[in-house]
Amino acid sequence: LIVTGEELVKSEGGTRSARGIRMMALLLPATEREGILGRLEERGLPQPQFRRVDASKLEYGFVRDFDDNQIELVFFDEGAPKSTFDRLQIGLTVSDTEAMRAFLRDIMKLSELDAVQIPDGPMKYSFQAGDTTIKFWSFGTDLPAAVGSPFERHGYNLVQFLVKDVETVHQMMVERGATIAAEPFPLGELATIMFVEGPDGILFEFAGPQRKE
Repeated sequence: LIVTGEELVKSEGGTRSARGIRMMALLLPATEREGILGRLEERGLPQPQFRRVDASKLEYGFVRDFDDNQIELVFFDEGAPKSTFDRLQIGLTVSDTEAMRAFLRDIMKLSELDAVQIPDGPMKYSFQAGDTTIKFWSFGTDLPAAVGSPFERHGYNLVQFLVKDVETVHQMMVERGATIAAEPFPLGELATIMFVEGPDGILFEFAGPQRKE
């Protein structure tokens, strides 16, 4: 979470309103459902409308945080492996799913999962990065782009990868034909970071130990 204290560009949340990083999905046990919904009510946030697909052992619904970012709550019934709840999902809305598939497969070298048809919606494509799933879909090419750095706009702005050596990753990205949005630079004394620009201008950050001069 980055707080600049400045009035930055802000766009309406949700997957259908703009292209970019539009959602974060939290995978939770059903035993936490009542407590979470109670805390949403206490803070004046709308209650999600949940949906269960067929005979699946999960239900999902959507909420908005205080900055209008969309969060998907996925509650799993009893019996789900504990490892389920160590995982996170990031949702992207793109103009061209094939372009994003090629980027994540050929540039980022992530593993593709099976595509799924969203009920009453588009096809969902997914790639796995450790315990994180990057999933994406398209609602056409006419949506505005809600993309940029955390110092340019509020909302979800980066998909971050933690790596051992940013300089080595930079060389790999250049060799694979990636668009480098920001060359490696020191983030104070904290780390070395760099940005790669994916389709629709979505930023992918690589962060690692501070570069030694």
